[in-house]
Amino acid sequence: MAASSSKQPRGGLPAAKRTAELKASKPSKTTSRKGKGREPVLADSTNAQGSVVGGEGEGLAVWNWVSLTESAVSKCSPVFTKNGSYFFSLVGPSVKVHSTTTGRIVSTLTAPCPEGRESRSQALTCAIINPQNAFQLITGSLNGCISVWDFMEATLLQVFDIEKPIHHLCAHHRLKDVVFVTTTKTNRGRKDESGAVLRVSLLRSSSTSKLVQKPEDVLSVGKTRSPMGLALSPSGDWLVAIGGNTSYVAATSALQSGFTKFVSPEHLTCLAFHPTEEYYATGDSKGCVRLWYCIGQNPQIETVGLEKKSQTSSFHWHAHAVASIAFTSNGAYLLSGGEESVLVIWQVHTGRKEFVPRVGAAINAITVLREGDGPEEYLLGLVDATYLFINPASLKVSRTFSQIKLDPSSSTTHSNDAPLAIHRLTSTIVLPSSHPSSLQVYAPFSSELVSEIEISPSNRISRRDETPIEAYRVENTQISASGEWMATLDCRAGDDNFRGDIFLKFWKWHHKPGVWILNTRIDHPHDLGAVTSMAFKSSDSDDPLQLVTTGADSHVKIWRLKSIKTPGEVEESWVIRSAIKFKDGSPSHASWSHDGSILAASCGPHVALYEPSTSAFLCNLTSPQCKNITSAYFIGRSARYLAAMSPVSVTLWDIVSQTVRWRFVSSQSLDFLVPHSTCDSFVLMAKPTESVEQPETCAWTFDVSSSVPTSTQRLPYGFRNVMWYSLPFVAPTSASNFRLVGITRSWGVVIMGQGIQPLSQGSSGTERLSGEAPAKKTLFQDVFGVSLLDAVTTASPSVEEVTRSRRRKERRTLVDGPTHSMPPLDTVFDTFVDFVIQERAAPALPNKGDSSHDMEVEEAAEDPVVRERKYTRIVDDAEMQVFVDLFKRQAIDHVRPRTTHVNGHATRKANGTTNGNTNGAHHRTPQPPKPTDPSPNKKGTKSSLQPTTPMPAVMPSPSPSPINGRKRKKSLD
Repeated sequence: MAASSSKQPRGGLPAAKRTAELKASKPSKTTSRKGKGREPVLADSTNAQGSVVGGEGEGLAVWNWVSLTESAVSKCSPVFTKNGSYFFSLVGPSVKVHSTTTGRIVSTLTAPCPEGRESRSQALTCAIINPQNAFQLITGSLNGCISVWDFMEATLLQVFDIEKPIHHLCAHHRLKDVVFVTTTKTNRGRKDESGAVLRVSLLRSSSTSKLVQKPEDVLSVGKTRSPMGLALSPSGDWLVAIGGNTSYVAATSALQSGFTKFVSPEHLTCLAFHPTEEYYATGDSKGCVRLWYCIGQNPQIETVGLEKKSQTSSFHWHAHAVASIAFTSNGAYLLSGGEESVLVIWQVHTGRKEFVPRVGAAINAITVLREGDGPEEYLLGLVDATYLFINPASLKVSRTFSQIKLDPSSSTTHSNDAPLAIHRLTSTIVLPSSHPSSLQVYAPFSSELVSEIEISPSNRISRRDETPIEAYRVENTQISASGEWMATLDCRAGDDNFRGDIFLKFWKWHHKPGVWILNTRIDHPHDLGAVTSMAFKSSDSDDPLQLVTTGADSHVKIWRLKSIKTPGEVEESWVIRSAIKFKDGSPSHASWSHDGSILAASCGPHVALYEPSTSAFLCNLTSPQCKNITSAYFIGRSARYLAAMSPVSVTLWDIVSQTVRWRFVSSQSLDFLVPHSTCDSFVLMAKPTESVEQPETCAWTFDVSSSVPTSTQRLPYGFRNVMWYSLPFVAPTSASNFRLVGITRSWGVVIMGQGIQPLSQGSSGTERLSGEAPAKKTLFQDVFGVSLLDAVTTASPSVEEVTRSRRRKERRTLVDGPTHSMPPLDTVFDTFVDFVIQERAAPALPNKGDSSHDMEVEEAAEDPVVRERKYTRIVDDAEMQVFVDLFKRQAIDHVRPRTTHVNGHATRKANGTTNGNTNGAHHRTPQPPKPTDPSPNKKGTKSSLQPTTPMPAVMPSPSPSPINGRKRKKSLD
């Protein structure tokens, strides 16, 4: 490496003194832990939200966070409503209500935590529909609470606290106000923990009116090993539980006698009762599905408490443990699934099997949708939080519902890092997918999974034996500021049989199809060494797009985009532009200034600055107190300041004077440094303590002017990756606020910072913002025009019309939404009746004193007809009678001639003309008839032609046109 110019730090504090300052400036317990623990989940939303306030004297900044996904997937099978329109899924401490048709989350049920149970897990473990009331849901949780919900109104009716972790729950319509649960003594997840089966009464105590109360009657049925399942027979006469390698059977009519034990050769994992017959099925850890016929005809089993064998039949296809089983509605088929990502459909009586392979991930739960006389469907819950509906007729996936796919292989991840990038062109986030060789594209605004990118093609197969198959893993991804290019790094570790692989790939964004297409693949970009970092040049630079990578081969390489013009097209590819070699070690990190004029590379205690255009060395920044620099970033858009982070300290350099502006020493290990996109400030995040059960990350906000943090926040997460969140997902706040997105250590996705707002779930996203849809023209209207009765004015509606239209729209929303999200009927009854039964407006009577009432009909007919804007025009009987009388009168006058007097002589002539013409006469404009008073003897009274005004009974005929000074008589033949 070139010679370096070392500068002594200025303004730094000794480590001991800085540690004392940190302890003294830590927030108090009441303020720093606000929002800590389990974040409250908003109604009608799938997002956890919380907030953290700065410490004492630092209360200017408030950080909120929104969790886009939960870090754990429940193994409880989804529960359908009675009509099958919705299904319930358990996500942490909440129940998500999904639409069966669209899969969208339409409501969220979250029970409050009982006092003194904050330290226990609030996760829900089981749920059933109340057999006594189809509109109630009963759930059990690890904090020992049985909650009864009215999911139609999203109301928590009652909570029964048994003070023991609940794992399974079942009930029967014959056993009223009684549920059976399995509990354990400890909640440490040990395989050898002991459990018990309890019968709990759900009758409310008359002595108290509290929401949370103790059950009046709790009966212990018997002890079990670690419980794995609980079910009641279709008749309700038998109760079966499984645990370890034993199934426990008890008669509900004699629970005091305890269980009869039946031994299985392997550990049992799941349980399901036949829908009509008195036998049940189990799955075990070796992949065997077994049918048990141990339930006899006698209500009592003589060998109570003793282990015995039973008559069984078994099916075996699975190579690993069976995760879930379920019978079809008629009981002719049995469904099973597990780690192989294959749904197996067994014919119970013959043992024949069919398969639905490659469902995408390991199967976690299976539920059969029974729709009465309609076709049934199979719902699969996968370990990556995806739900699949299977059509039994075609054995194909009919629809898929997925948000953010979780990583089921998080326990086998070799690196704590996770790829994370923001694509501004589509306002999406690029995240690691459930398979390590793929990435997923997630839209936070619509809460939808847009697509999945397979970075490295690989077979989605399960492990061969106990050792999982090593797959290619995407370790890093970067997207250029323009959004046109994406760089990914995927690798696979080598072993004794083969050499490891590392691939640097460049992907180009295609706008029309909206997909990423692979453009260039570079094998082993840093020879056999690992790639430690990579970054695109900033958008402020006018130079061609470049990418910098650092590797274990002691090189910093700059890659550029090369264009070759060919006839008809331009071929683009990425090639290496320059390479800079370090002599004293391997560089760990590289970053660009905002204008792209300076490149900083970190290596050991040094930060070397280069000019990218010529690869010329500018200077070297080093400090005796900072011996191992892990990363260095330019702060601010002027590129004057550079923050170098080591495992326990941060040093801020002034590049112009090449001096240390200040130094910060932490008592905790530092993990991430995220600079602000526009301001001279940055966020420093510490690693959480791994020994504690609930990890907590401390985040400090710094300004370049001082080493004292401007604010301190504590977040209840440990992070694998954190970056600046550049999407417009915040409220209009100051430009100096921080907005970050991170992937937690439990593979959750969290957006945090000032002004972060929770996302709205369940909304369609395609709803019209205002106005009604224009009425579609019919073929009749295209030919003959729009009817006068359907004509409306083009004038601007009045305030009254706008108000009435808004009220009608609000009333319609009462019946447009799902029934369970509607308010109670007694509160909206009057409004609903007003919407259904609308009062008819009284007809407007003509004003006799109005002079306009005496105007000629010819003038009134020229004025447009103005009516009130309505959804449907109703023509009443009185209005139709006007037309009936009119046509009757016209028909009578046409047939019956009348006598007139001309020059004193009586002359008979026809009444009216045909199409406005006399016999042999020239064409003339027909004159509309002049209405008269209903009385035939009165003359001279004229009225305006209005639909609501009665028409006269007698209509005078217009006189025929004169021809050659004489009037011709029309023949009546």
